[in-house]
Amino acid sequence: MNTLNLLSQKQNIRKTAFFIVFFVFIIFVFYSDMIKLAVNDSLKICASAIIPSLFPMLIISRIMNEIKIPDIILRFVKLPMNKIFGLSENCFQAIFTGLTGGYPVGVKNAVALYKNNSISLNEAQKLALFCVSPGFAFAVTLTGSCIFSNTGIGIRILIANILADLTMAILLKNNKNADLYKKKTAPIQKPFSVILADSITESSSAIISICAWICFFSAIITLLCSFTKITFIKNLIILFSEITNAVTLCAETKNILSAAFCCGFSGFCIIFQLLNDLNFLSVKISSFVFSRLFCAVVSVIYEWLIISIFPVTLQTAVQYKHIRLSKYSVIGSLALLFMCAVFIISSSNEKLKYSYDNKT
Repeated sequence: MNTLNLLSQKQNIRKTAFFIVFFVFIIFVFYSDMIKLAVNDSLKICASAIIPSLFPMLIISRIMNEIKIPDIILRFVKLPMNKIFGLSENCFQAIFTGLTGGYPVGVKNAVALYKNNSISLNEAQKLALFCVSPGFAFAVTLTGSCIFSNTGIGIRILIANILADLTMAILLKNNKNADLYKKKTAPIQKPFSVILADSITESSSAIISICAWICFFSAIITLLCSFTKITFIKNLIILFSEITNAVTLCAETKNILSAAFCCGFSGFCIIFQLLNDLNFLSVKISSFVFSRLFCAVVSVIYEWLIISIFPVTLQTAVQYKHIRLSKYSVIGSLALLFMCAVFIISSSNEKLKYSYDNKT
């Protein structure tokens, strides 16, 4: 009976999901002009800010996952990792790249380390809950330099978010030493050319996925905001939906604390991007959302303390919304070259994989 009830519930959920998707499709058809403008603006943002700031960090983090960390570094971080966070030294790689590389990097690195048998499932679950920092690329380059026109603001937001995530890590500490992963497996030694090609190809796929999510959520935000004239509701939709639009709104209102909160929460756009990884690690979505809300609140506290000690002045205008692309622009040319490079690298990567598999 329980099995039949579960099957009927799944069928009902699928029927409901179908009608919801069909309803959204009809709305998209009627508001196609509005959606086109929203996606167009999002593509400009991706080409001018998201790809240049995040793409290199994705490549570096994936290369670091494939290359073995020197033993001298592991011995240096072993004691603080075990005593402070209750994690093995193998988790240092995911923590470092997750707190400095950007939102998708930390959770995806935790999944990669777990698949390689470098860390336990318990450790991977902990990493997924606190390795969700905006990173240097988003916080400093995008939020600070591009949106707030002040690099110092981005640095303060990054520090506040890292401190909040580390606070979350300490609270998640498990004092049972049995949970520490003792098994060490030698990673498969690949030629650096294969590692580089794999990293660029996987990062290209990841950055395209990130930009697609940003465009989709920007369209959803635009539609939802068009259905209400209440400014407070519009601001809530923007602040909790997509991080790029959220910090832009914070910059327009000159509210650094709100920007720190948004960077700490990350937005439902980032959460939806990580659903597959969270399901793979058996992390409850409710637990992940709660951890993001906790880090968001704590980051506001740290941000207030940092601003109180190190005051900062805001610019009178936000230059981020005045991005323009033309057929003669440097950004447009680089975007086209980037897509061509993705195609060439993807095709050559298959040849490298084939030759490497034959040798091994």
